[in-house]
Amino acid sequence: MTLKLQDSEHATVNIGIVGEAGAGKSTFINSFRGIKPGEEGAAEVSAFRHTTNDVTRYPVPDNQNIVLMDFPGVIFRNTGTRLDMEEEFNTKSYLDLYGVEMEECDVFLVFVTCRVSNNIIWIAKEVGKMNKKVLFVRSKIDVDLANESRDNPRRFPEGTSS
Repeated sequence: MTLKLQDSEHATVNIGIVGEAGAGKSTFINSFRGIKPGEEGAAEVSAFRHTTNDVTRYPVPDNQNIVLMDFPGVIFRNTGTRLDMEEEFNTKSYLDLYGVEMEECDVFLVFVTCRVSNNIIWIAKEVGKMNKKVLFVRSKIDVDLANESRDNPRRFPEGTSS
């Protein structure tokens, strides 16, 4: 038992970060690592364009045994060597491109915003087939609540705010 505990102190835990493009995956990675966008080693973020085209590994500065693996958004399709926004998502291409890296992950955080799409359901099922644990992360809820409060103020009792 002691040997197993000692081994676990040196084991690397790979956490796959997947979800649709723009769901806040890279922002989460930076926040988790205590790094601001634009700083050296930060994951690139943008509100206007897709930023992750390949799997990128981000070790956690305070614990190098934890690695966050940022996967491209699951709304894209392979059109050669990279993913292209103009074309419909192709599940086989995604697995062909990233299946090896997915197998390396111990657990996955699947990021969703607003509604859960078929692509998110698909990626969660594929991860499950690999006998990996899946945790869903609901991101950007603050934006949705602010929009709902503005658009449907009667749903928010007086004195509450989003």
